[in-house]
Amino acid sequence: MRRYVVIWNRNARQGAAADEAKVELKALAGDSFHETESFEDACSRLEDVSDEDLVIVAGGDGGISGIIHQLHSGFARPTLAVVPLGTGNDFVRSLGYPPDPMAAIAAIRANQTADVDVVQLEHDGQSQWFINAAVGGNQRKVEARVSDEVKQFWGPFAYARGSLEALPEIEKYHLHLTLDDEAPLDLDLWTLTIANGRTVGGGAEIAPRAKINDGLLEVTGLQGEGLIDLGSIAASFLQGAYLDHEYVFHRQAAKLHLRSEQEFEFSVDGELIVGREFSFATLPQAQSMIVGPDFAQEPRKT
Repeated sequence: MRRYVVIWNRNARQGAAADEAKVELKALAGDSFHETESFEDACSRLEDVSDEDLVIVAGGDGGISGIIHQLHSGFARPTLAVVPLGTGNDFVRSLGYPPDPMAAIAAIRANQTADVDVVQLEHDGQSQWFINAAVGGNQRKVEARVSDEVKQFWGPFAYARGSLEALPEIEKYHLHLTLDDEAPLDLDLWTLTIANGRTVGGGAEIAPRAKINDGLLEVTGLQGEGLIDLGSIAASFLQGAYLDHEYVFHRQAAKLHLRSEQEFEFSVDGELIVGREFSFATLPQAQSMIVGPDFAQEPRKT
């Protein structure tokens, strides 16, 4: 018999919608409703779950990705559901329902599932699993200009606004990039995004063609020679057509290897990773998840 296990981040968003969702989830899970104070506390609740359980993660993108990492580090593989309580709530936007707690409850009750891709990152001799996106390059300089208030006012355009404000301070990186088994590429990029999901930064569609169950990563980099070119890219982003811009590098790949001439930073679902060499690979349809009515199914990989 399926057991409902709820991991509720006590430090996440509050409000009427969250309160209503909490009441619903407590009724659904009973004694398996856990309010957690820390990531370690949340992980401890996974120790006795089984493949037949439904684990409901109520929190932000970082917490969801952390649970994914723990499960794929050797725990059981239960079906997951996401109740968005963070400020960005980006991954849930790829699951076919709005970033709203009660929309998530409706999806859980409908019990439609899909097997979605997980991304494995190899860095500094260690493996890390994540679910949405790794945004690299000048990410911290952009994020420093995207406060919660800016996200609330600008919505999905907050990331583009932050990028424009950061233009005078950002730097270019010389990268060696190998996609699948192709010949290596030498690229000079301002930013590089490795995306499984579509959005970052609270709804900014940085990978609008991404599908989380096609076995492919969306690889996007910003090129160009200076602020004028980057401003042009930002304008095309606001118009919803930036992947076709002449200074945007865009490819799809199942795996990639990256080497940087200088230290390179990735924000991996909110966690900062710094280094010079990284390998990414998809684990196709490796995680069963609750999805909403607008989720687009892909054929099962064989």
